[in-house]
Amino acid sequence: MSGPQKGVQIEAPMPSKHLEPMPNASQHIHRDPLDPPPPGTNGVRELLAAEEVAQLLGMSLDWVYAQTRKGRIPHIRLGRSVRYRRQAIFDWLEKKEQHIV
Repeated sequence: MSGPQKGVQIEAPMPSKHLEPMPNASQHIHRDPLDPPPPGTNGVRELLAAEEVAQLLGMSLDWVYAQTRKGRIPHIRLGRSVRYRRQAIFDWLEKKEQHIV
């Protein structure tokens, strides 16, 4: 068996100009939780991140995490991640609302 030939250069193909880099796990797409949901979602953007819930409620991120740990706010654990169903947050708020007569 022979190794690579001397003097022969192999050129790597050039990447297409039309390809955009894909976001990696450390890049998050930030969106406003009050923005309308994307088309095809039946009017609901289902899962929110803790940052979005904090923004939606006007509370700190630490407060959202503390309420989650104590089981006081509805959440879904997906492996090591936690997500919040948008409608569950609104339902929870409605139950917590105090009606003063």
